[in-house]
Amino acid sequence: GVGQPRWELGNVVLSSRIHLFEDLFGSFAGLAAIKFPTASESRGWGSGAPDIGLGLVWSKERGAWFAHASGWLIYPTAKDLPTIPYELYSRGAVVLGWRYSEDISLIVQLQGGTSPYSGNIIQLEDGPVLISVGIRGETEGGTGWSLSFVEDITYHTTQDFSLVFGLSWN
Repeated sequence: GVGQPRWELGNVVLSSRIHLFEDLFGSFAGLAAIKFPTASESRGWGSGAPDIGLGLVWSKERGAWFAHASGWLIYPTAKDLPTIPYELYSRGAVVLGWRYSEDISLIVQLQGGTSPYSGNIIQLEDGPVLISVGIRGETEGGTGWSLSFVEDITYHTTQDFSLVFGLSWN
């Protein structure tokens, strides 16, 4: 029924990071991604069309601590709804992490940006502000994983909270 908690698979994102250069201030990389619309469009979890993104990331490590800052421009391929047009939107994130061991790190992330919607619905036009807390693991072969609890502190444009699982390969 309405208002009942629901558990559901969200969109699946495939991304690539390409190392550009490194200097005294850190490492810089280019980002490319496509978000496949695997979430339920009928329940408002997805647009039913992929989003394509390009971005940059800065990374810095010092001892057991590390930080990343990234920025994205994202193009939604969804067709406009009758009352809500989709637009190019942006996302930015700052991650702070601490290596607990060679294999496990604790991470905290703050993410914000603009909304892909424009129209007369203020709640949809406000960009989300998300905070994530989680762990990240790495193997000797370069495979990595992450598990995070994500809370939307604006409660306007996304679900209240979610669990995010990610895999990465070198």
